[in-house]
Amino acid sequence: MELRHLRYFGAVAQYLSYCEASRRLNVAQPAISQTILDLEEEIGAKLFLRSNRSVQLTAAGTAFLGEAESILQRSDEAKRKAQRAVRGEVGVLRIGFIARLERLDRDWFQDILFHSARVVVWFLLELLLRDRCDLLVDKRNRIYRLHLS
Repeated sequence: MELRHLRYFGAVAQYLSYCEASRRLNVAQPAISQTILDLEEEIGAKLFLRSNRSVQLTAAGTAFLGEAESILQRSDEAKRKAQRAVRGEVGVLRIGFIARLERLDRDWFQDILFHSARVVVWFLLELLLRDRCDLLVDKRNRIYRLHLS
């Protein structure tokens, strides 16, 4: 079972029309019909009642629809989260600071887990050498990005 199967099924279920699902997805109608048949075979149940004039969800189709929508939503969520990680919007930020940290705009970093430690100057070398710190904040609240390479 592929996400494509679930998308096609969801479109047919939403519009109750293979023709409209085909148009909305920009996919040939025979491809959608075959994908739904393959899905029904894999599941072992008919998902739609079809006639020349209408399409209706079966009880199995109704039960499957909620799960399919949930899977598609989670898939989209996973994709967005990966894209945000690439942009540096999600992850772990390790901050070393010498004086107190005045203010950090946590709204801007809403999905970043912070690990911060107040350290004495001599310990900074240890943090740097062991790659245990991403940012350093000095006594004047100046921020330094740490890279040894």
